[in-house]
Amino acid sequence: MKTDRLFLARQCPDCTTVKKALNFKSIERDNFLGKGGQRLFVFNAISNDACREMLDMYGLQAYFAPVLLTDSRVAISKPSTIVDYLRKNGMS
Repeated sequence: MKTDRLFLARQCPDCTTVKKALNFKSIERDNFLGKGGQRLFVFNAISNDACREMLDMYGLQAYFAPVLLTDSRVAISKPSTIVDYLRKNGMS
Protein backbone atom coordinates (compact mmCIF):
# COMPACT_ATOMS: atom_id res chain seq x y z
CA MET A 1 0.00 0.00 0.00
CA LYS A 2 1.20 3.50 -0.80
CA THR A 3 1.89 5.67 2.22
CA ASP A 4 2.60 9.39 2.56
CA ARG A 5 3.98 10.57 5.90
CA LEU A 6 3.48 14.03 7.38
CA PHE A 7 5.72 15.15 10.24
CA LEU A 8 4.55 17.98 12.48
CA ALA A 9 5.93 19.54 15.65
CA ARG A 10 4.45 21.35 18.62
CA GLN A 11 4.56 25.16 18.68
CA CYS A 12 5.60 25.33 15.04
CA PRO A 13 3.88 28.17 13.13
CA ASP A 14 4.43 26.48 9.75
CA CYS A 15 2.98 23.25 11.15
CA THR A 16 -0.13 25.16 12.24
CA THR A 17 -0.63 26.29 8.64
CA VAL A 18 -0.55 22.67 7.49
CA LYS A 19 -2.78 21.45 10.36
CA LYS A 20 -5.49 23.94 9.37
CA ALA A 21 -5.69 22.28 5.95
CA LEU A 22 -6.12 18.73 7.30
CA ASN A 23 -9.40 16.89 7.68
CA PHE A 24 -8.96 15.87 11.32
CA LYS A 25 -12.08 13.68 11.36
CA SER A 26 -10.34 11.40 8.87
CA ILE A 27 -7.19 11.33 11.00
CA GLU A 28 -9.16 10.42 14.12
CA ARG A 29 -10.82 7.52 12.30
CA ASP A 30 -7.46 6.53 10.79
CA ASN A 31 -8.92 6.42 7.29
CA PHE A 32 -6.99 9.19 5.57
CA LEU A 33 -6.94 8.06 1.94
CA GLY A 34 -5.78 10.06 -1.06
CA LYS A 35 -7.13 9.98 -4.60
CA GLY A 36 -4.35 7.59 -5.62
CA GLY A 37 -5.25 5.15 -2.84
CA GLN A 38 -2.36 6.26 -0.67
CA ARG A 39 -2.74 6.50 3.09
CA LEU A 40 -1.58 9.54 5.00
CA PHE A 41 0.14 8.91 8.30
CA VAL A 42 0.46 12.01 10.49
CA PHE A 43 3.24 12.12 13.06
CA ASN A 44 2.67 15.00 15.49
CA ALA A 45 5.53 15.29 18.00
CA ILE A 46 5.00 16.95 21.36
CA SER A 47 8.69 17.79 21.77
CA ASN A 48 11.30 19.11 19.35
CA ASP A 49 13.65 16.25 20.28
CA ALA A 50 10.99 13.67 19.43
CA CYS A 51 10.34 15.37 16.10
CA ARG A 52 14.06 15.39 15.31
CA GLU A 53 14.28 11.67 16.10
CA MET A 54 11.29 10.85 13.88
CA LEU A 55 12.71 12.83 10.97
CA ASP A 56 16.12 11.20 11.41
CA MET A 57 14.56 7.72 11.43
CA TYR A 58 13.12 8.41 7.97
CA GLY A 59 16.38 9.81 6.57
CA LEU A 60 15.25 13.42 6.78
CA GLN A 61 18.24 14.78 8.71
CA ALA A 62 18.41 17.92 6.57
CA TYR A 63 14.76 18.87 7.25
CA PHE A 64 12.72 20.46 10.00
CA ALA A 65 8.96 20.16 10.57
CA PRO A 66 6.69 20.39 8.75
CA VAL A 67 7.80 17.78 6.23
CA LEU A 68 5.73 15.59 3.97
CA LEU A 69 7.49 12.44 2.77
CA THR A 70 5.62 11.07 -0.22
CA ASP A 71 5.33 7.42 -1.13
CA SER A 72 7.89 8.03 -3.88
CA ARG A 73 10.35 9.27 -1.20
CA VAL A 74 10.09 12.95 -2.20
CA ALA A 75 10.39 15.30 0.79
CA ILE A 76 8.27 18.44 0.71
CA SER A 77 9.03 21.04 3.36
CA LYS A 78 7.42 24.29 2.23
CA PRO A 79 4.05 24.63 4.05
CA SER A 80 2.17 25.99 1.03
CA THR A 81 3.49 23.17 -1.16
CA ILE A 82 2.48 20.59 1.46
CA VAL A 83 -1.04 22.07 1.59
CA ASP A 84 -1.23 22.09 -2.22
CA TYR A 85 -0.17 18.42 -2.32
CA LEU A 86 -2.76 17.46 0.30
CA ARG A 87 -5.52 19.30 -1.60
CA LYS A 88 -4.47 17.87 -4.97
CA ASN A 89 -4.60 14.36 -3.53
CA GLY A 90 -7.92 14.82 -1.72
CA MET A 91 -6.46 14.72 1.78
CA SER A 92 -7.61 18.14 2.98
